[in-house]
Amino acid sequence: MFWNRRQFRIKPLIWFSPTPPYNIGKNFNGLRDRWSNQEAYCNWITRWLDLCVKKLKPKGSLYLMCATQCFAQLDIILQKHLTILSRIV
Repeated sequence: MFWNRRQFRIKPLIWFSPTPPYNIGKNFNGLRDRWSNQEAYCNWITRWLDLCVKKLKPKGSLYLMCATQCFAQLDIILQKHLTILSRIV
């Protein structure tokens, strides 16, 4: 929807701060960040975050901004891949 795997060919990163679409219906030049349901959004964001985590160096850091509506789901997804040191709410 908003990205393409080929566009994601970058070198490993020490620090990464992605801001995924929030799934709240915001219009980005004709593209709406609204999925059909929460499960579809979580499936998409899981694939997206897997790519982000793979691009981190072994001691890299990820600072993720997200909407409060999906914070809990994203936290569970990231705990499978990373050690979470802090959460800023």
